[in-house]
Amino acid sequence: MLAEVTAREIGRVTIAEALELAALVARKQPHRYGRFAAPWLCLYLEEHEQATLEHVELLVSNLRSLATRKDHASALTILRKAARAGLSAPRASRSRSAARRFASSCKPFAAMYW
Repeated sequence: MLAEVTAREIGRVTIAEALELAALVARKQPHRYGRFAAPWLCLYLEEHEQATLEHVELLVSNLRSLATRKDHASALTILRKAARAGLSAPRASRSRSAARRFASSCKPFAAMYW
């Protein structure tokens, strides 16, 4: 896929670019989609340090929906908004540290793809 080759040549892609690439792969090559959705989630968590496990649940749910014809457009809209501005403030900060630990473990994983 040309978009994937271009992203690799560029090196580090933005969270918006990574989302658009994941959305494209979800539509064109759904069997490869997970390899693009997971690094996007890692990028999100790197950029949004206040993310909680509840945020991760919502993001994963929409990432799964991105791979379906029926919900692709609405899921992409939600994920684009989340990528730009993050999600609303969490009710409890308890899960923030778990989300931060997850984000730090993603760095080597995300580097493999971007």
